Amino acid sequence: MFAKVKKWYGDKWPFVIRVMKISDVYKDVKWFIQRGSRGYADSDVWDIGYYLCKFLPKMIRSLNKYGCPYEYYDESNKGDECKRWKLVLEEMAQGFEAGMELFDREIYYRFESSEDIKNKEDVLRKKFEKGLELFCKNFFSLWD
Repeated sequence: MFAKVKKWYGDKWPFVIRVMKISDVYKDVKWFIQRGSRGYADSDVWDIGYYLCKFLPKMIRSLNKYGCPYEYYDESNKGDECKRWKLVLEEMAQGFEAGMELFDREIYYRFESSEDIKNKEDVLRKKFEKGLELFCKNFFSLWD
């Protein structure tokens, strides 16, 4: 962010950053209070998909520390009985990360040709859809 601001405002950028930070304090405090009282803020609602793709991978990966649902428990795999569940969780998390990459649109800057962009977008979309499918299938098993 600072690099963009510096590029746009030249030598005045430190002053601009201070003004931006001061003006954002009210909104940040308001959103903090909203999250504490109702669980989400107005800023989260502006783009729910982005918000979920940003936070769900971390939340899903944190479930690796705990056990697994009985349908994924494998007694024959001594020492790592929940290996299948961990793989499913990782695939879900990677799916939401692919969704985040689609939201960020960075692929448009990394690839030269429109064919490369379309191919990469298709791969990311399929990965996201697979992660979302697993998320829906295992929705009631996502607890610690």
